[in-house]
Amino acid sequence: MKDQNLAFVDISLPTYPAQNLCSGIDVAKLIRYYFPACKIVVLTMHSEPAIVTTALQEINPEGFILKNDINTASLIAAYQAIMMGATFYSSTINKVQKENAIKRLNLDAIDCHILTLLDKKIKTKDMSNHIDLSLSAIEKRKTNIKNRLLKDNGNNAAIVIHAKKIRLL
Repeated sequence: MKDQNLAFVDISLPTYPAQNLCSGIDVAKLIRYYFPACKIVVLTMHSEPAIVTTALQEINPEGFILKNDINTASLIAAYQAIMMGATFYSSTINKVQKENAIKRLNLDAIDCHILTLLDKKIKTKDMSNHIDLSLSAIEKRKTNIKNRLLKDNGNNAAIVIHAKKIRLL
């Protein structure tokens, strides 16, 4: 593994008007600009969806950890995952992202259950053994899920891959 840089940035940094820095998000954007290979881990006490979404969209950090989720094990896991090229988001950040995606896509508990069954590679025809719905109702819901996630392009595996990408699974 070659040398890699890692920056931990708190969203709630004091403003620095002389450099037009209003928060840690601005600092992280500067790091991205001047050191594009640097891995960024965002730390925050804020779990509000608007703040989490803004940080994710503007920075696309390799790590995102709610301070209340930090312990020795999670910090080590985050460091190892990020240094190996993966991302690491703490459990609360993952939960916020999942709730945002569910709300944005207008999914309900049954839709989420269908996604979970797809992830477990349960065939559509067998899902009625796990969900109290008819096969036709399950197929309609799965089609709606596919339309919302993939704009109707893709199979079950593609649905699962995209759901994982947006952290629904």
